[in-house]
Amino acid sequence: MAFFLSLSFSLNEYLDKYFAAFHLANPLPQAVIIDSFSEFFEDWIYEDDGGDGQPLEVAMVDSLALCLDAMEHASKESPSEQGCKLVISDLSDEAASYMYIYKKYLSRVFVIKRVDSSKFFLSEECKENAGYARYTFNGGPVQLDELVV
Repeated sequence: MAFFLSLSFSLNEYLDKYFAAFHLANPLPQAVIIDSFSEFFEDWIYEDDGGDGQPLEVAMVDSLALCLDAMEHASKESPSEQGCKLVISDLSDEAASYMYIYKKYLSRVFVIKRVDSSKFFLSEECKENAGYARYTFNGGPVQLDELVV
């Protein structure tokens, strides 16, 4: 089976169409990775003049709900106990302003912050007193400097 992207579709329509047809995939994937989630909505047009447009955040939540529903279906149908995992990244400048959406709808949210040119700080945002990790990356393998669980 092949999926075709028509240039007349906006990216969020493509995302919605993919997950609406997700149950037809055979076999179902073990994981789905969506890179730069909010960029699927960067061309979103909101008509605040009584048109049938909707705010960007509502469109993001609608698409996210469709993604999560597809993951739930895949997990129920999966022969393995792990089911299907959803990984979403968001590297856009607006990612911090959408954090409340991610925290509300995703079970785990991790934030990676750059400490300096080679050190990064990884923390889980959804839990109080969550652990964290410090990593160093110098162009080679990532080195774990500190882990607090």
